[in-house]
Amino acid sequence: MEFDAATIKELQSIEGNEFCADCGEPNPEWASINLGILVCLQCSGAHRSMGTHISQVRSLKLDNCWNEATVALMKEVGNEKSNALYEAFVPAFFPRPSDYPEHDGVRQRFIRSKYEFKRFMGPNALEPSWSVFSKEGFLLKQSKDDTSKWQKRWIVLTEGAMAYYRQQDAETPAGIIKLNANATVVPAGLELAVCAGPSERVYQLRAPNMDELLDWLTALRAARSVGGRGSMVRRALGSSSGSTPGQPQPVGSPKTGRAEPALLDAGEDEEEEDVPGSKVLVKLAEQAFASNATTVKQGWLLRRSGKLRVQWRKRYVVLAHGVLYVFRSAFPAVKWKDPQMAMSVIGASCDVSGSPSRFAVRTPETQMVFDSEDEAEAAAWIKAISGAASGYFGTKEF
Repeated sequence: MEFDAATIKELQSIEGNEFCADCGEPNPEWASINLGILVCLQCSGAHRSMGTHISQVRSLKLDNCWNEATVALMKEVGNEKSNALYEAFVPAFFPRPSDYPEHDGVRQRFIRSKYEFKRFMGPNALEPSWSVFSKEGFLLKQSKDDTSKWQKRWIVLTEGAMAYYRQQDAETPAGIIKLNANATVVPAGLELAVCAGPSERVYQLRAPNMDELLDWLTALRAARSVGGRGSMVRRALGSSSGSTPGQPQPVGSPKTGRAEPALLDAGEDEEEEDVPGSKVLVKLAEQAFASNATTVKQGWLLRRSGKLRVQWRKRYVVLAHGVLYVFRSAFPAVKWKDPQMAMSVIGASCDVSGSPSRFAVRTPETQMVFDSEDEAEAAAWIKAISGAASGYFGTKEF
């Protein structure tokens, strides 16, 4: 078959083919002949790196290996149809090549996620670590006074805020960066520039490797995208934010091996942020379990809470009939009366968050983060909650 300029023009005129399928660069001149798409020179390199079993790259103008079957596939698919499948569920916060066109790491991860791992083809296709709004770990932070110096800091990222500590077991953070819609996150090599907004300080952070940098970039963008959601939910429910204006909030690590004033006692009388729908579930709690209902799992856990969600409070948690109840006192004593809050886990996701002993329960509306004694206990809670999330309300103790 003769592959001439007319055929090239015909392929480029197919809906969506005027732009690169992955980054949006105009006038792409490279093709993935098995995927049926056109891509730009930069993205073609990422396609080649995946291997020919995933993407077979050819030049529209330089290669002479075109045949009728290949051209027919290119005409049948095209960029628009392909993206309707491979980009069906890309989270708004996920970094795209068009967001950072100069960063090859972002381009490589997006394209591999899209075609090799097919992470955007279903609403549950993302890895848990990419679909959450929290992350913890060590990063290097550039000194404010001497930009030639980099200091190792323990970073705790939650929805709407990032706290950094001088030591992993420090009781209070050295600083807190609030993240909202105005915050900017810009990668360059292995570094991230984070700025809370116009006229605010720019924080330079450095990751140990590219995978860590991209994980942090994704988590920061996710945290930024929901930075103001919690307060909006509280206003909508007419509830307290859980803190007194002007009063410093205790913060700290849940397990430091020493006395921690930041770890509030179970009986301490404080208010916490509401979980959407929690009030209704709390009102139903006493009725639902009036007859000594057996539970799937129960026990003491540390729950992350507070306005910036960097506080940890000891709570008695009960999972029963698809609902997670949080109490200040031990379960037998309260007799199902007055749980502090409750959260339906039907359809929720539950997975490890940050450290092996820590796990998060997430719904589209909110999330709860807990810390347990050890990895085995966390695994038991994850198994129990995941079972309840899928509709299993059995009374077996996991």
